[in-house]
Order: sequence, then C-alpha cells, then structure tokens
Amino acid sequence: MIMTNDASNMGFVGLTPNFPSKVVPVELTSKHVNGNILCKAGSYMAHYGDVEIETDFDFNPCRACFGGNGFIRQQLKGNGTVFLAATGTIMQKVLEEGEKIVIDTNCVLAWAETCEMTLQSAGGCCGMAVGGEGVFNTQLEGPGLVMVQSMSMEKFKLACAPRPNTVNSREHE
Repeated sequence: MIMTNDASNMGFVGLTPNFPSKVVPVELTSKHVNGNILCKAGSYMAHYGDVEIETDFDFNPCRACFGGNGFIRQQLKGNGTVFLAATGTIMQKVLEEGEKIVIDTNCVLAWAETCEMTLQSAGGCCGMAVGGEGVFNTQLEGPGLVMVQSMSMEKFKLACAPRPNTVNSREHE
C-alpha cells in the first residue's frame, strides 16, 4: 500500500506490526549502513524515501542451513528510512573494521552489507548436545551496523504455543 499526502496540511500515519513487537527505524543513508542492509526474512514493515526491497540469496550451504536466515534474505537498498519489526530487546552496535560480534543465530535481525557473516562452533560436542546453544553461532565482522533482537519470532511463537497435554483429560474426570 502506498500512502501519499496530497493535502496542504501535514498528515500522520501510524504503523504497527502484526505481532507483539517493536518498530525499529533504520536510516539507510547512515555512514554505518551505506545504503544497503540485509535483514531477517519477515522483519521488513515499511519505508519512506527511495528504497528498493530486494531478495538476497546466500549460496553458502553451511551459512544458509545453520546461520538462522536461510538461503533467502531481505535486502533493503536506497536512501530512505526503513522500519523493521523485532521482538524482545533490540541492540544496535556499530562494528569497526575487523571488530567481531558473536550472536545466537536466531537473534540476528539485520546487518549492513559491509559486514562479513561467518559461523562459529557453539562450543564442542557437549555444549551442542546438552548446552542448548545448537551447533553454530553467527559471527559478524565489521565495519558496519549490526542489529540484534533478544527474542526471535520463532522463539516468541514457541513461548506462546500451548504445551501439549501429556495426560488424557478424560482420565481425570
């Protein structure tokens, strides 16, 4: 939907995501984004200004399968402002050249295209099997903006889903 104000008076538009989350504005003209940001599929909400919404493909099978973002990611290019929907606490960090951050793969929200994404082992066989951290964590190396959410949409859905009933309710009637 495209909204345009043709009136002489200033107008307002309210935005809200379709699930309980926060709206995070990102200025694509920021020197830390440089007009191009990659984000988790489904996080894009809206934009104003000159923004192209494109698809970015990750052909690295390890990163695509274990990096939390799959083979297809959203790419937002241009010189406007985009609005992303994210859950939990949102952290924005500008990484300097060569600076690295390690993130739970489900918590990566968005990152500047100038950042390099790799995977890091989550801590050996014992940590992977019983530590609850999975097989890999995502590592992003600067320069550029990185955005992290404390609770991914997948984790939110699991937290809200009713637990399966392990005992037949008719047995207790």
